[in-house]
Amino acid sequence: MMEVLFCSSILNCLIYLPIWIWFLPKGLFTGFSSDFLLQMLYQGIMPNVVGLLLVAYAAKNIGSAATAAFLAGVPPLSTIIAFIFLHETLGLLGWVAIVLIAPGIVLVAINKKSV
Repeated sequence: MMEVLFCSSILNCLIYLPIWIWFLPKGLFTGFSSDFLLQMLYQGIMPNVVGLLLVAYAAKNIGSAATAAFLAGVPPLSTIIAFIFLHETLGLLGWVAIVLIAPGIVLVAINKKSV
């Protein structure tokens, strides 16, 4: 787990943050609010720390192939959810991609179960 934290954006933050503070233009302190803190938590800490720890835990327990297969299912699932709840349109190639990805994920899951 320590390797995951070391390879995550925490290390990048330690390198980039001083450069950003001292050399780059910024408007952070003019728009600092509770909305900013919520976004920092939701877009920064959750995917970069919690998400990576959960992926490492999954790879350790179900294997890297099954973990990679389920991670490959994130874009099609997000697309289907956006189609249902946000009424977004999807072209023919998008539907073809979803139909091709889903059986591959199922095959990897079945293969893992039989091992």
